[in-house]
Amino acid sequence: KQTTVDFIIDIPYSIKSDNKSYAVDMDNYKLSANYKYIAVPKVDKDAFLIAHITDWEQYNLLEGEANIFFEDTYVGKTLLDLRYAKDTLKLSLGRDKNVTVEREQVKSFTTKQFIGNKKEETKAWSLIVKNNKSQKVNMIIFDQVPVSTLEEIKVNIAEISGAKHDTDTGEIKWDFYIDPKETKTFDLKYSVKYPKSKTLIIE
Repeated sequence: KQTTVDFIIDIPYSIKSDNKSYAVDMDNYKLSANYKYIAVPKVDKDAFLIAHITDWEQYNLLEGEANIFFEDTYVGKTLLDLRYAKDTLKLSLGRDKNVTVEREQVKSFTTKQFIGNKKEETKAWSLIVKNNKSQKVNMIIFDQVPVSTLEEIKVNIAEISGAKHDTDTGEIKWDFYIDPKETKTFDLKYSVKYPKSKTLIIE
């Protein structure tokens, strides 16, 4: 209808008169989804599996709490919030311990030196991705480099291993596929030059 949706439950149910609540299936849908792993190793080394579902509007889904099952295993609850979903509905299927990302500081390239009245700090990181699953997966890794809003502070990016760099936010994004049992390494290296009279925390 214009403002409501009626669900006709085709499966007959017998509900006992015992003053208890019962859950019944209203309908079943098989939805096609694209799966991506998302990781922010600066915050958490685990990868989170996200299902991207298109053409979801035709199913008249209801907002609210949803139980998530993946590979026939209950993985937890999520909130089905349709207010901000556009052409693609994104559902988090939780952590997958079979895909990990280690973020290690490369100390041999991490330096601090004085050049005239300037101080220059260099930071270097290695991101090591391991896919212990039996299938190829699509993965996105996010990191970040500093962003300067002052003329006297200069940021130089030396290495991002082919990642996309958002110059406004400093976001670094790797979008790639990784084969079963494969390990990949990405390098992130940048330096910040600023007046030695200032104190900055560079990460």
